[in-house]
Amino acid sequence: MKRKVVFANSLRGLAAVSVMIAHLCAVYFDSNAYISGRLGFERITSTSNHSFIWFCNNVFNIGVIGVAVFFLISGFVIDYSLKKLNTGDFLTQRFFRIYPTYIFCLALCLGLICAFNMFSHGELPDYLDAKYIISNFLLVNQTVGIPDINFVSWSLSVELKFYILMALMYRIPEKNRLTATLAMSLVLCVFYLIVHGSYGGGYLEFFLQDFKYLPFMLVGFYLNRVFERSCGSVSGISFIVFSCSIFFTTELISDNVLIKRIVVVNYAIAIILFATCYLFREKFKSGLLLDFLANISYPLYLIHSVLGYYSINIMMRLGYSFSLSFFVAASLSIICAYLIHLTIEMRSLQLGKRVASPPPANLIK
Repeated sequence: MKRKVVFANSLRGLAAVSVMIAHLCAVYFDSNAYISGRLGFERITSTSNHSFIWFCNNVFNIGVIGVAVFFLISGFVIDYSLKKLNTGDFLTQRFFRIYPTYIFCLALCLGLICAFNMFSHGELPDYLDAKYIISNFLLVNQTVGIPDINFVSWSLSVELKFYILMALMYRIPEKNRLTATLAMSLVLCVFYLIVHGSYGGGYLEFFLQDFKYLPFMLVGFYLNRVFERSCGSVSGISFIVFSCSIFFTTELISDNVLIKRIVVVNYAIAIILFATCYLFREKFKSGLLLDFLANISYPLYLIHSVLGYYSINIMMRLGYSFSLSFFVAASLSIICAYLIHLTIEMRSLQLGKRVASPPPANLIK
């Protein structure tokens, strides 16, 4: 692996684990009424980890920070792909990077929901209609106001829009690219705020709300430009400051008091964490554990919530402690993610490379 992205790869694995821990140890109990209603199991509110839940809600939330780090990594590394691939090949590889693994993991989560509800209640949840399922598989459910089946795929919708917009931005000459990306993020955020303030809740707002994360992801991109010396340090820092200003201003205007506090505080922490790791990037070295977690980070992110919530609920209802229930849930999620990485993710990545960049005709026998 290139030395320059070892720190980002290490952060990717740690971010996935952070999200899993936050969901299974805090969100499961803090939002148990909503989760139990969606998954069809009995509520369990008793837990021994009240301090951790309070810490996530009032100090900093490692799950929110983990997602924010994912966004920064995407912004940081996208330049390496777009430099060597044309727009069509890049988007093709992104398609194979995201959809096959996502569809398999979503099908697994959906299968768990259906099997549990049929076994426990003799019927499927009322909300699982064709529109709900199809929109989730296409990753357009957020645009039509439908929740995620797996609770986490909203961030993939954000990533998809970012990939498409950045692929278009790379058709602009290099000397104008940084200004163009910043202007684009500003226009989209202003447009979102206008729609949010005027119409509130319609499909257009659902579609546009993903773009408020664009300036935040651009922080990673601008940091990469500084690292690659494509722009001066002062210029790069200026773009980062302006981009942060757009993101945090949009968040403060658009969300309710509780959400904006959680997002602003934890996304700011994510920037500080990422920037610190970037400054000390030479200290990072590839290792078996961090590389393993980075490799399985995507399928782990996709399956841990549904699989983990069911595992914890079943074990605690059987009388086991939360600590043991969490250990089993986390272990099952990691093992399952590893198997999906080997059987689905790696093969789809290889297929995407072959489709996007087929071997020269003289090499095909």
